[in-house]
Amino acid sequence: PDAVGAWVFLRRPAGGPHGANVFWLSGNGDLSEAARRLFALLRDLDARSFARIHVELAGDGALAAAINDRLRRAAAV
Repeated sequence: PDAVGAWVFLRRPAGGPHGANVFWLSGNGDLSEAARRLFALLRDLDARSFARIHVELAGDGALAAAINDRLRRAAAV
C-alpha cells in the first residue's frame, strides 16, 4: 500500500498488507458488521485527507449491493 492512499478491505486480510493506511470493515467479512461500520470509516478516512481511497467491493446479495452502491456514490463526490 502507498503512503498517500488508504486501503479498505471487507475483512481483515490474513497475511495481507498492513499498516497505518490499511483498514477493514469486519474482522471476518460479515456484511452486516461491514454495513454498520461503513459510514464511520468513510468519515474517518475523509478526516485524514488521504489522496486516494482504494476499497474492496462486496460480493453478491442485497446487502452487498447496498454497500457497493454507497461506495460508488462516495466515489462520485
